[in-house]
Amino acid sequence: MLNIKKELLVFFCACLTGVNVRAGYEILIFLRKMIIHNNLVKGIEDLFYWIFMSAYIFSQIYATMYFLLGLVFGVAVIQKLIASGEKIHKKTRKNLEIIRKNR
Repeated sequence: MLNIKKELLVFFCACLTGVNVRAGYEILIFLRKMIIHNNLVKGIEDLFYWIFMSAYIFSQIYATMYFLLGLVFGVAVIQKLIASGEKIHKKTRKNLEIIRKNR
């Protein structure tokens, strides 16, 4: 049986995995805004993203019942941070529009 320090470390790693999953998708969304894609390419990107993330999550799961809870918690934390940074996203969108217009 894992002691409490090890269990907390596993929970923390699970939280970081959730953050990585959400942050990875944010990067994908950002790249889609920088380079216009059609729906077929977006679908292929999503397929490869989720295959990669499934393998990544599977590799992170190991003998603990707290992993899934930590994963969800990590996703929720990064989602909250992203939502609170909506002003930054709006400025980024405006800058992307300016860049596209100047091409």
